[in-house]
Amino acid sequence: MTSPRPPAPESAIAECLAHLLSREVALGPECLRFIDSTFSNPTAASIARLLADESDPERDGLLELLLSPDEEHRLAVEPLLESAAGDVDEGGIAARLAGAVDRVRFSLPEGRGSFAAELTPALAHGFVAALALGRRIPEALRAALRSIEDERERLLAGVTVRHAGLELTAARTEILCRMVGRPEPGGPAFRDCLAFALELLKSVDTEDALWKFLEDRKRRLVEALAGLRRQDELLARAGFEVAQSCGRRLGYVDRDAAGRELGFIDRLCRSVFGRVPHAGLDRFETAFELGDPLRD
Repeated sequence: MTSPRPPAPESAIAECLAHLLSREVALGPECLRFIDSTFSNPTAASIARLLADESDPERDGLLELLLSPDEEHRLAVEPLLESAAGDVDEGGIAARLAGAVDRVRFSLPEGRGSFAAELTPALAHGFVAALALGRRIPEALRAALRSIEDERERLLAGVTVRHAGLELTAARTEILCRMVGRPEPGGPAFRDCLAFALELLKSVDTEDALWKFLEDRKRRLVEALAGLRRQDELLARAGFEVAQSCGRRLGYVDRDAAGRELGFIDRLCRSVFGRVPHAGLDRFETAFELGDPLRD
């Protein structure tokens, strides 16, 4: 009989988050872009005045944006979750965090100064809830993720899985384990493919349904690319005006996005089924480079 694993480390998680929030936080590009576009490149002093004015309708939204976890926070707590057992008490973590951190200081770039935001119990609760600490990764999938040698990439893959909002049934877990089992699965391209698979599995949860969807999707993508190629050839020969005068509807396909998705489809099919679906258009398939983006 195996000994039980230690309880979820609420105190360790709260201490880790408190340490990160006790340091001055440099605003990320997305947050900074929102602030500058919404408030016309404000100074640190004007942001501080806005945050102090409870009657300002923009205040609550800005506080939620500022006090939202970023990649650094998610990566920091992931190792603690890997070794935890049982449910995580998010309320307890939020209470500890609010008690340890009174205010969080943020810095603007290019010497524009810094300002502080109060970490109220409600904001601490929202911060912790956004970390999705209660979403557990099945042990079989966690074991498969350990095949990723780079620690940061392994943790990022775990973060990607937990934040997908997907119910990890036995069938879905088996599919993901096969996908992750491919040698050298780490890297940004792998995480993009993993996110693609997680989103797809929200709609299908059996191997038969997954194969049918991927087969149909590949055929449609190849047909769309083939049609775009014919359109390009027509425009090159006759020009835009002639094509329109003939009643041709000119379409648009994002070639890069379609190529990446085709690579993801083939990657998933090779991992899960040991084969790739036939698009049904041999003369068109050979006209495009449908390589696996993971090899780039």
